[in-house]
Amino acid sequence: MIDQNSITTFLAVWGAILGTIGTVISLILVRREMHKDRHQIQISMEISENDPFWVIDGMDRKSYLIVIVHNSGFRPTQVRTVRILLSDGKFVNIGKMTVGDFLQLLEESMSVDVYFDLSELREAIKSSTAYLKSIIVTDATGNSWKRSVPKTIRQMI
Repeated sequence: MIDQNSITTFLAVWGAILGTIGTVISLILVRREMHKDRHQIQISMEISENDPFWVIDGMDRKSYLIVIVHNSGFRPTQVRTVRILLSDGKFVNIGKMTVGDFLQLLEESMSVDVYFDLSELREAIKSSTAYLKSIIVTDATGNSWKRSVPKTIRQMI
């Protein structure tokens, strides 16, 4: 026969286990919500090969370094600047955005392309021994995201 004391002990242990599991699950969910609420930007880049088939109004047919800025967060963010940092610490600010001027509002899962003319980039770094180090994207609130320029792209420029 089961006595009253062993039932009380079993219920106390069972409650402690369920309470701990519940606390861990709630901490995981809170952390996930906090992460979800942040601005999140992903930066990718590619080089358009010889005379791309598209032409943006006012842009000539030539090769470009294309920087794709993607809002992967769950909050809208406003892109203020997209700059290229050179290895000597100087910045190159010659990018053109597809949708007009900077301060482009990106809703969640939206992207914007910024085009840097390769001939202008080559001219900007020709006079020094610097190379393209990274792309820096800044939003309207002052947050910055940085992505290193891959070696394959550096070699093409």
